[in-house]
Amino acid sequence: MKVLIVDRDKELANELQEYFRKKSIEIDLLYSYDKILEEYNQVNLHEYDSFIFEIDNENQQALDILDYMNILEIDKPVIFISKEKGIDLLSKAFAMGGEDFITKPFHIKELELRMLKGIRKKISKDEIELPNEYTYIYSEYAVAKHHSYIDMTMKQKQLLYLLITNKNNLVTYSMIADYVYNGKEFSNNAIATHIRDIRKKLPGIPIKAIKGHGYILKV
Repeated sequence: MKVLIVDRDKELANELQEYFRKKSIEIDLLYSYDKILEEYNQVNLHEYDSFIFEIDNENQQALDILDYMNILEIDKPVIFISKEKGIDLLSKAFAMGGEDFITKPFHIKELELRMLKGIRKKISKDEIELPNEYTYIYSEYAVAKHHSYIDMTMKQKQLLYLLITNKNNLVTYSMIADYVYNGKEFSNNAIATHIRDIRKKLPGIPIKAIKGHGYILKV
């Protein structure tokens, strides 16, 4: 699981990062929205499972980001954190598709529970049907056909999870590098080999290569 946190309160942001990393949740941390707003392609929003955005009456840039996510059809839970309790701010956040709103100070465990609830709600169920009678089980990172599990390596599972959670959207080589290889060096040929093996194990799975860019799972 990968989460983007944006909060100007560096002390709190770092505390959140440390907490979630102990839970084996990968965290990207920004202390302002500038990097996203100035150059949208610097931050690939498709690669995250959830977002935690700071918002207040003086700085509502989080709503601009959420508006942009709606344009991109990124349907992932956004949890707003704020030191303010204004109804107007709360109404704006929910009207634009925010999942939840929590006021500072808060218990990090409560934030975690709300985030996980939002992720489960967006998935809506643990299983989804894929073409050619395959079933994907989110909680197990597994694929089955007629109730029989398909044996896959860890990297194949990670690649497929990334493709499924971003279905019908481009999964770039950069996203794969971050999620599958933890930012370490890799070759496009290595990824192509994993994709080829996934196709062999899942005949008929509609994974399309976008030359020089990445892959799309068309469903």
